[in-house]
Amino acid sequence: MTEAEPRYRVPSQPPSTTLPRRENEVLADYLIAKIIGRGPITREECFEVLGERTRSCNDYPAAR
Repeated sequence: MTEAEPRYRVPSQPPSTTLPRRENEVLADYLIAKIIGRGPITREECFEVLGERTRSCNDYPAAR
């Protein structure tokens, strides 16, 4: 079976698809609380999210 066969096709959303207002609000609240203005990610945070075996986390600085 190849990727071109129907089993592997995933329909894309039409260009006009948008999030409902409440989902936009929840997303904005999350971004403000967790990401915007918080500074760079630390090695420890990377390991916490991705796991101790994630080698790329070593690219981040250790927490001070």
